[in-house]
Amino acid sequence: MPETPICCNNPTLKTEILAVVNVKEIQFKTRFGSIAARELGNPDGEVVLALHGWLDNSATFHQLESFLCNHRLICLDLPGHGHSSWLPPAADYHIWTPVEAVIEIIHQFDSPVHLLGHSMGGAVALLIAATLPSHISSVISIDVFGPLTQLPGDVVDNFRQAIQLSSQKPARLFTNIDQAITARASAGRLSEETVRPIVLRNLREVDGGWQWRTDPRLRRRSHFRFTPDILNAFLTAIDCPVLIIRAKDGYLSQALIDERLALIKNASSVTVAGHHHCHLDPHYVNPVGECIVNFYR
Repeated sequence: MPETPICCNNPTLKTEILAVVNVKEIQFKTRFGSIAARELGNPDGEVVLALHGWLDNSATFHQLESFLCNHRLICLDLPGHGHSSWLPPAADYHIWTPVEAVIEIIHQFDSPVHLLGHSMGGAVALLIAATLPSHISSVISIDVFGPLTQLPGDVVDNFRQAIQLSSQKPARLFTNIDQAITARASAGRLSEETVRPIVLRNLREVDGGWQWRTDPRLRRRSHFRFTPDILNAFLTAIDCPVLIIRAKDGYLSQALIDERLALIKNASSVTVAGHHHCHLDPHYVNPVGECIVNFYR
């Protein structure tokens, strides 16, 4: 395995980073519906597809945008999130659904792309890298190292519970935007400053107030999760360079990282200060951005 990259603490690094301009709202047509995205940076640069976490959206990367101005950064709203289409009524949001949707988008580019993912988006990125190796230049995964797994003995019970709990609650109504921001901040133990961009992209105005844009079915229990052996097979199939960014106070343990790093031919990891949304929090984003810049260099 290559040497673990060291995050640069050089205070002059920020002066090398240009201001981000010309943010464009774009749409990709797929069989999963219309996938919305925010495109910015250098239109002639290498493409970075940024994939957000569960119940977040493309705005989760807004603090990192200035670090990626030399690339053509395309931040997607995954199916059912943000401004993207909901799946048809009989469909479900299995982990392979966003994988297939993003693969359709990748096929619309002439050259291989880089994948940058946070949480669920990082898991999706790793599965794509295994599935479509010739189209992926690299993967950066923030505070996740693959999708959630379960032991074979738990598969049937989980499936039974998912079937029984398939109903959903009515969408919550907020009387104003600040109320929604407070609710999202409390749910994730995040500051209102941190979650505000995500919330603003995730609200739609309705009679009497505001509701989430996200498909309520995203909150359902997963019918099926990979077993460790299945996930290991995917990780072993990855050929491109991989960087795992672990948040010190996040969800990813160093023991799990060490175990899975050995399965990938060209993978490394680094630990940064902060929580699971370290890439979004202005107090912690600089080391994350510096690690990304160094990796792409």
